[in-house]
Amino acid sequence: MKCIKLFLFILISTLVTPCHAAEDGLTQRAITEYTNENYEEALALLLQARRSGDLSPMNDYYSGLCRKQAGEYDEAIKNFSAALTGPQPVKKCVVDLISALYNQERYDEALTWIKWGEKEAVDPSGISFLKGQILMKKMRFDDAVVAFNNAKTGDESVDQQVGIQIASAHVQNNKFAEARAALQAVITRNPNTDLATFAKEYDQKLSAIKPQKRLNIFLGSNYQYDTNVLASSGEKLRDSSIGESLRVEYDVPLPAPWTLNAQYSVNNMNYLRYISKSTLSQSLSITTGIRAGDHVFSLPLILALADNDVTNPPSTSKLSYHKSSFQYTVHPTDTYIINQTNLFQTSFSFSQRKMFASNVPVDDNGDANLYSGQLGYIYLFSEGGGMLNVRGEVAYENTHGANGKNLGKKVGADLLYPLAESTKLIVSSEFFFQKYDSIVVGRRVTSVNSSLTINQRIAPLIYLNLIYSNSRAISTIDTFNYLRNLVSTGLEVRF
Repeated sequence: MKCIKLFLFILISTLVTPCHAAEDGLTQRAITEYTNENYEEALALLLQARRSGDLSPMNDYYSGLCRKQAGEYDEAIKNFSAALTGPQPVKKCVVDLISALYNQERYDEALTWIKWGEKEAVDPSGISFLKGQILMKKMRFDDAVVAFNNAKTGDESVDQQVGIQIASAHVQNNKFAEARAALQAVITRNPNTDLATFAKEYDQKLSAIKPQKRLNIFLGSNYQYDTNVLASSGEKLRDSSIGESLRVEYDVPLPAPWTLNAQYSVNNMNYLRYISKSTLSQSLSITTGIRAGDHVFSLPLILALADNDVTNPPSTSKLSYHKSSFQYTVHPTDTYIINQTNLFQTSFSFSQRKMFASNVPVDDNGDANLYSGQLGYIYLFSEGGGMLNVRGEVAYENTHGANGKNLGKKVGADLLYPLAESTKLIVSSEFFFQKYDSIVVGRRVTSVNSSLTINQRIAPLIYLNLIYSNSRAISTIDTFNYLRNLVSTGLEVRF
């Protein structure tokens, strides 16, 4: 019996060993072909070896390398992943996997494998460099600088390349002084290399960049023609008006990732005939923001005060402003940066409004709490000079008076299109559907508002605006049906 067992063992060993040797031989021949840059031949041999039973991590690794050379990144990623997840992973493969994921913009997966590579201490410099590049894409610039600094090896050629990347991260983070310091380090290391020459040219360009302007002031004046001053379905009162506006913006210097912006604006619109329909409005907004990875969170606080004349019928000889309303709004917003051209926004807002009109029936009291939720998609094009914004909103206006309570649904789109370097076209359209709660009134309103603006820079600080807007309201209550057209032109000075 022992003799029979020994005979079977020898027979099986004789049959199996040449098979494995053949499989190993095919893979080794493939590696030689890959080393000689014969990638198609190498992949064919690797596939043949797999059909013969060689499912080794090394076969997966070189299959991935061949497919990466052919630009087949999805297949390469599958091979690299397989080479790393077996019982005997080819650890050096993780660098190629991270690189392939980076090329496919699969940054979160790449960061997961970076953590694995860091834990296994695989090529610390190479992985840190890739980590810095990925964090740059995710706009985590300070973290990217840390990663790039960890990628330095003491080798001149490597460290100069890393220095260029550090400077680029600082530039994108608006830290120009730090960027120039990083470039100077590249130049000092060895001023005779091509990278040093590039760093010198880069530094010269940065030296010409003006520091970020934090205070901006806008002054404007415009003429407007209004076909329906009262926004009424009855008598159409046509009139012209002259408007003046002032807006002041200031960006408070804060360390990244925090931002703080304050804006104050005042607008005065004086009608030439129906003087008492003139309006004066002011607003102050303070917006705090923070960037966290792919998200930008902001919290605007807005205060708005409006003055007008409640004279009825509208006076043609007298103007006496009275406080009309005061409203404050908080509007938390999350902007998700999908990539450099696509953004997604979600937000919620709460407002409280106080009306100052006297002798108003209880059911018409306009004091209110207002709630709304918004979703929006933004597409940037023409290197950020153009924008398409599509948005939707659901809002509830809870007035103290029963007649004003309503649920509204709004959809809209805005397009900013650069016609030329100094000419921009702005198109906006919005549909607003309101259903009022009051059974007695039974009011429903559909509003369509559209506008077309051409903005033309006519001098370094002076801009010309040509605007046409149209408002159409369709209501179950005839009083609230109206059509209104406005045409305006004006100048704005920005400094």
